[in-house]
Amino acid sequence: MYYEWEWLSDLAIIPAFELFLGGILAGMCLALLIVIFGNIIGGKHPMRGIDISHYQKGLDIEKLAGGDLEFVILKITEGTYLQDGAAPDFYMAAKKAGIPVGGYCYSHALTPESARNEARFIVSTLRGFPAPLGLYLDMEAEEQLALSSGTLYEIIRAWCEEIRDAGYIPGVYGSEGTLFAKISANMLPVGCLVWVAKWSSSAPNTPCDLWQYSDQGSVPGYAGPVDMDAARSDTFMNLVRGSAQEPEAEEEAGKRPDVSGAFALLAEYMQTEEFQKGFLAFAKAKEGA
Repeated sequence: MYYEWEWLSDLAIIPAFELFLGGILAGMCLALLIVIFGNIIGGKHPMRGIDISHYQKGLDIEKLAGGDLEFVILKITEGTYLQDGAAPDFYMAAKKAGIPVGGYCYSHALTPESARNEARFIVSTLRGFPAPLGLYLDMEAEEQLALSSGTLYEIIRAWCEEIRDAGYIPGVYGSEGTLFAKISANMLPVGCLVWVAKWSSSAPNTPCDLWQYSDQGSVPGYAGPVDMDAARSDTFMNLVRGSAQEPEAEEEAGKRPDVSGAFALLAEYMQTEEFQKGFLAFAKAKEGA
C-alpha cells in the first residue's frame, strides 16, 4: 500500500512541475509582448532621431544632447543648384553636442547622369566634412515618381556609385506609398541604406534601416513640428553607436570655435547667381542687422 501511494505522488509531481515551467514561460512571453507592442503602439522606439532643414531654423540642436534623440539627418542640398542655408549651423551644433549626423539631397534627377551630378554637388558642398550616418537621395518630387521603375533603379544606382566613390555611405529616402510602391528595397544596390517614410504607429512593411514615422514630432526648445525617425536595422544603429561622441568642451572665454569651413560653405552659396529669392532676402536681413 505504501508503494502504491508513492507511485501516485510521483505522478502528481510531474504535472505540477509542468505547470510551474509553463507559468514561467507564459510570464516571459507576456513581458516580451508588452515590450514589443509598447514600443510600436506607444511610439517608443529603440533609437530615435530627427531630420531637419531650413524649415526648422531656430531649433537648438545642443538642447537635444543627453536626451532620448540620438541622431540627426540634415538637408544639405536640393538638386544641383541649392545648398540649404541652415545646414552649416545645424551641422556644427550637432558636432559640438556629440550627436551623429547624416545628410540628404532633395532630388530632381530624371536621369542617372543628373543623379551623379546631384551626388557630386552634395559631396562638394560638404567639403570633406564627415556624414557617418549616410547621404540619402530624397525621392519624392512628383516628376521623379512619374518615371518608370527601371529608370528609378538606374537613378538610385548612379547616386550610390558616386556617393560610395566619394567615401560616404549611400542611401535612398522615399514614401512606402509612392517610391516603394514602384520599386523593391531588396533590389537596391548592396550597401545602400533604405529610409522609408510612413507616418503611422505601425512599422513599414518595406524592409528598411530607418523609418520616418511622423512629421508632427516635437523637441525641447522648439515650437514647430519636426520629422521623427526610428532606427530599424542593426546596421544603422551600429553607425549611430560607432560615430557618437562626447559633447565638445566649452570654449575658453573670449575664444570662438573654428567654424570657418561651415561659413565658407554658406558664403559660397550666397555668392551664386542661382540661389532663391527667399535666401537672398535672408542674407540681406542679416547684413542689415
